[in-house]
Amino acid sequence: MSVTVGSNETVSLPTVDGRRGSNRLCGIRCIHTHPGGNPSLSWVDISALKSNRFDAMVAIGGTEDDNSKVLINFGMMIGIEDDEQYTVGSYGTFTVEEAENIFWPIVK
Repeated sequence: MSVTVGSNETVSLPTVDGRRGSNRLCGIRCIHTHPGGNPSLSWVDISALKSNRFDAMVAIGGTEDDNSKVLINFGMMIGIEDDEQYTVGSYGTFTVEEAENIFWPIVK
């Protein structure tokens, strides 16, 4: 497991070694916060998911004032179009309790 800390505007991700193949996902699930409380995946999140071929992009929306209302959305690649562009499925919104029951297969 690796953790990278950034600001509310940007984060640098480490280089991923051992990518399994040019048409495979990279084996990383990117989990990040949206401090404004909105857990929806942004176009930047979707773009990073596609370009880095993450296994998943997870956004956790919460506010400093009320962390009892933390909500979670995630996106995953679900296919490739005829023009070889990746298709992304977006799932959520989930409470923390609901998200705890999502099955995340272990990627090796």
